Amino acid sequence: MLKTRIEVPALSEVGESLRFEIVRALTRTARDAANIIKSELPRKFTLRRDWTLKGIRFDAASKENPIARVYSIDPWMEKQEEGE
Repeated sequence: MLKTRIEVPALSEVGESLRFEIVRALTRTARDAANIIKSELPRKFTLRRDWTLKGIRFDAASKENPIARVYSIDPWMEKQEEGE
């Protein structure tokens, strides 16, 4: 599993336009990461249906919660990726 942490100044300490840009960048990065994962899955796994691809999701960041995340709704995918 890949976890990335990006430290930014407290959003209350930056201007409104910078706050918006930070949130937008986090959301775009999560979206791009989800798309890359979806494009790489067929190279790593034999996918007979598109259910697994549809299970790769991302949550957008917001001004209230400046955290974006990429995840799979299929709990077994992490075990498959890690080889357990």
